[in-house]
Amino acid sequence: MKLPRGTFHSIKKGILFRSLLDEIEKTRFTGYCTITSGIETFTLVLNSGIYIIADYGKLEGEHAWQKMQKMLDMKVDAGLTTLNPAQLELAREFNPHAALPSFVRRAPARQVRTGVPNQGIRKKEGISGDQVSEVRLEQQVTENGLAEDGTSIGRDLEALDNMDIDEMTKKIRESCKVTIEHLDLDHLIDNREE
Repeated sequence: MKLPRGTFHSIKKGILFRSLLDEIEKTRFTGYCTITSGIETFTLVLNSGIYIIADYGKLEGEHAWQKMQKMLDMKVDAGLTTLNPAQLELAREFNPHAALPSFVRRAPARQVRTGVPNQGIRKKEGISGDQVSEVRLEQQVTENGLAEDGTSIGRDLEALDNMDIDEMTKKIRESCKVTIEHLDLDHLIDNREE
């Protein structure tokens, strides 16, 4: 799985996998969680507590998620890393094969929202529209597509696309030259009289 570096958030040691999932859902965690149990390592990517990407060894997406369900009562170690909206979008773009469907079962009595809405799964599981609204974690988005904090994945990606890399490289080089010229490095010169 290819993921952006992100920002380190925390490490959890010896926690029940079920408890870890409850915690990251309740806190509406956005980022990825690298989980280790014995010699096995697997990864979940979340957006506001919603599972969007899963990877377990060579398994990806729903197959990885199903294998993880067998580990709910096992103790695991986990490293959590937060992602900003642009990094989250990159994670989605780099791992389309590992995306989770809209609803997957975590426990027999409970549905967990993941990924992008999928009407077929809802019909297959017999979930009515009213039940969907009960289990859905709503994101606060205004009419123009901006989140309440003023960020927009689209705007961030557009800014990245519009960057002039050559111009940026030129400015960095000029800045480095000026910095080096102003450094007092005479003490590094070894004047030996022979």
